[in-house]
Parts: sequence; C-alpha cells; structure tokens
Amino acid sequence: MRRALLVDLYALPEYDLSLALGYLKAFADADPGVKASWDIRLLHLPVATPPGDVAAAVAREAPDLVGFSCYSWNIRAVEKALTRLPASGRPLVVLGGIEVTPDPAGYLRRNRNADLVVFGEGEETFREVLQRLAALPPGPLGASALAEVKGVCWRDGRKERRNAARPPIADLATVPSPYVTGAFGPLLAGQDRVMVETTRGCPYTCTFCFEPRGFARVRSFPADRVKEEMRAIAAAGVREVAFLDTNFNMDRKRAVEVWGFLAGLPGRIRYAFELRGELLDAEQARAISALDYFAEIGLQSVHERTLDTVKRWYDRARFTNGVRALLEAGIYRPCAFSAHGGASVDLMMGLPGETAADFLRSWDFVFAVGPSTIVITMTKILPGTELGGEHAKHGYVFDEDAQYEATSSRTLTAAEARDLASFRDASDWVYNRVHAVRTLAFTAQGLGIPPSEVVLEIGRLLAKSGRRASDLGPAELGPLLAEVCRARGKGDLGEKAVEKLSAENTLVALQRYRESKRTWWSRFVFAAGYRLLTGIGGLPPLPGPPPAAVRGEEPAMAATA
Repeated sequence: MRRALLVDLYALPEYDLSLALGYLKAFADADPGVKASWDIRLLHLPVATPPGDVAAAVAREAPDLVGFSCYSWNIRAVEKALTRLPASGRPLVVLGGIEVTPDPAGYLRRNRNADLVVFGEGEETFREVLQRLAALPPGPLGASALAEVKGVCWRDGRKERRNAARPPIADLATVPSPYVTGAFGPLLAGQDRVMVETTRGCPYTCTFCFEPRGFARVRSFPADRVKEEMRAIAAAGVREVAFLDTNFNMDRKRAVEVWGFLAGLPGRIRYAFELRGELLDAEQARAISALDYFAEIGLQSVHERTLDTVKRWYDRARFTNGVRALLEAGIYRPCAFSAHGGASVDLMMGLPGETAADFLRSWDFVFAVGPSTIVITMTKILPGTELGGEHAKHGYVFDEDAQYEATSSRTLTAAEARDLASFRDASDWVYNRVHAVRTLAFTAQGLGIPPSEVVLEIGRLLAKSGRRASDLGPAELGPLLAEVCRARGKGDLGEKAVEKLSAENTLVALQRYRESKRTWWSRFVFAAGYRLLTGIGGLPPLPGPPPAAVRGEEPAMAATA
C-alpha cells in the first residue's frame, strides 16, 4: 500500500483543522480501489513552522506522495518548505488550492521541487490522480501517468503541461462529509472550532474576489447531509462552527430551516455566518437570534461609482434596515459590546478609484448603523481575479509577500495608505475592543466633525508615539480623546468625554456580564444598571440616526442592548 500525506500550514491556531484536506481524504477513501491502494494521512502545522521542520515532518511520514494546500497566507511558507525536501528519495510533490489555481504552470516553473498542480475543485481530480498512480509498478512515482487527468498541470521534463480543466462537481451529494466519515480521525476529538460549508459558489461578480471566476453557479449540499454533519460535530464537543458559504442567507427558506435545526442541537455552540445585509428580513432575524452567533456582513463601500467599478450592488435602506433588524432581534443590540458575537460589517480600504476621504465616509455610515464590530481590510490584488488582471489600469502597487495587499493606487498614495492603516488599528481598538461608541459620537458631535476624524486623529497620535493600538486598553483612551479635543481648542469637551467614557465602560461591563450569563438575573442587573447610567451616570446616547429609516428608537434599543 502506498502512502499519501496531505499538508496544511494554517495561519489561525483556532482553525487548525483543514476542511479542504478532510474533503480530499473523505472523497478518495469512499472509492474502494483507492482505499485498498492508498493510506491517506493528514498533517497540520502552523504557518510559522520553520521550513526545515516542515520537511522533517514530511520525511518522518515517508510518503510516496505529498500534497500541500496553498492559500495566499501560506504559499511562501510552502515554497520554502519545498526547497528543504531531500533531492533523493523525494515523494511526488503536489500543490493544490485557490492560490495555485489561476496560474498552475507558473507555480511549477517557480518551484522546481513540485511535480504537479491540481487546479480547480480538487476532490474528483485528486481521486483520479491516486487511481492512476496506483496502477503504476512499485517504485518512485512519475507525473507522466497523469497526462489525461483533467484539472492537472504536470512537469514533463523541462516543460509544464496543462491538461483540460475539470468542471465543478455537479452533485455535491456525492461529496462525503469528513466529519461523518471519520476522515479526520483523532484530530477532531477535543477540537474547539471547525469549518463547514452548505453551499459552494457565488452568484455575484465582485472583481476583487476569485469565487465568481471559479464557481459562479451556486451548488448546495443536501439539507439532510448538512444536518447529519452538524450532529456529528455537536457530538464531538465542538464549541464554534464557521460556515464558509459566501452568502448563507441567499436562499432565505433554507437559511431559516438550518438555523432552526441548529437551535435544537445539544450544547452551546457559537456559529459564524457570512450574510448579505440587503437580504435580511424579520423572519431571518428571529430565526438566527435563537443561536449564539457571529454574522459577517460585507458592505465594502457605500459609493455607487466604486461599487459599479468592482461590479457589486448595494441598497442603502435595505442594508440599514436588514442589519438593524438583525441586531434588534436578539442579545447583540445596536452599538452593544459583544465578545466575538453579534453582527460585523466589513469595509475595504483602497478600492479602485476611492480616496481616503471616500473610505472614511463609508466608515461613518457604518458607524451610524451601529454593528457589533467594524472589520476593515486593505484591498488585495489577488491572482486570477478580474481586479488582479487589470490592476495596472488603477495604478495599484501591491506586496506579493503580504497576501497581495495594495500599498498604493492611482487615487491613494502610499502615505495615505499608511494613514488608513493607522486608522484601521485605532478603529479596531476604539470601536471593536473598548467599544466606546457612544463616547466617540459624543466627542465628534462636540467637535463638529464626523466620528471618523476623531478615530483618524487617535490613529495618528498612536503612530507618532510609536504605540500599537493592539497593546492598549480602555484606560489609555481617555487621555487620547482629551488630547484630540485640546488640539482643537476644546479642552473642556475633553474632560467631559473622559467622564462619558467612564460611564460607557461600566455599560460595557454590564453587557459583558449579561452576555456571558444569559439568565433572568443578568438581564435584571443590566436593566437596573442601564437605568442608573442613563439617569444619573452621564451615559451618552447612541449615535445616529442612521442615514436610512430603521425600526425603533433609542429607549427601545438601549433598554435591552
């Protein structure tokens, strides 16, 4: 029996179990011939593992074939590990994944120790690779046996030969769940967090994303399979499940059905979803509010010209109402502190044609909507995307060794990009971690400026002093707010802002207590504390109103926030 070793160099320690590798093993093992011919093993290592240690771990398994799962965050680590593999007795080296799919021949040219690249959806291709290789006589394996396998680019002497592409799997019911089949073996035991998908593909055509290029048609796993998979995950004692569907609520009826099923599972599991804000409605909000959840809602920008350029749509009123309905339906209220739960809105800096001022206006809109957190990323010029193919048109400069992150564009200078990076870090501290949302709104109103300008000034002060926002807590925010106010000639306002921050910090502590306990007593304590803070404690009001009609007023939202 031959041995295949599948390797994942993971970036996030909380998600150290590769769903992609689990799929490959489960799908291949389902074929009796492959199961009888190959012993498929999985190896998970941190992306920071020294290249020599990765090579040594591979050598200890003595595989006939080793495959690496390649993404933007680990491709450089994979390439370095390849150079440390021994020249003699080396296994057949396979690269696969979304990073190498757009240019498989290019990655073979760059990495002389790699023998072939599996591009596109991998389950059927990997199984056929193993079937073809199993038919070879004992001894070292050669890629020439794969000349007719779709979805493979292989090395033929000094040439790279790219075979025909393999179409996506038509029926996802044929893909076994690695959680149900036991493909992960003992790796699943004691695992806190895992990833799941109920669909593949995306109907949208955002130019910065690879998904529509590879899988424009949305395909769904059968609902019964999803439920069976989730029962197995719950039985394993998993505490957090991240659903990888690009738009979980695209099919509203299916989303509500799955959420209802999840609510009935034993134990307390936190679920993470990517949702489309414009598609949210009251029924969905009620269904998901029965869960301990985290919802990531992509917005990216509010500017029509930008969204037209990246082929993305957005409806201001529907987005606002959808997000606020989601927040108001459960414990994660508008502008309320949440420990990794609630609803997050995503924004992108440096989109084509956008200036720094454009981005800040988008941030101010999201601030008024009041999500649990605001997640900011710099635009990435990913290989194989439409934006990647036309980056020169927009004057992009980007860093291939930093996951293709843009460092400047025709409308954003390098200095402005650095300024926005400081803003991003300050926003994460002030809004997401300290959650000084009310105090920030109070300060901005007193200064007569948008909230984003206050955060921008805080970011600049931190950058100038060399301090990192990630190292700071609530105690350090008050002096910075006071400094921003003094610089604008309003020292008295700064003193008041510090007092407001103290009241809001108390509110955050009450919210944290209520969220962690979720009992009638914790709700009573929160309500009593909230009344005191608003009555005599100096708690500032919520920011707003959002720039679109929303349900509810300040007292109704805040009383159970």
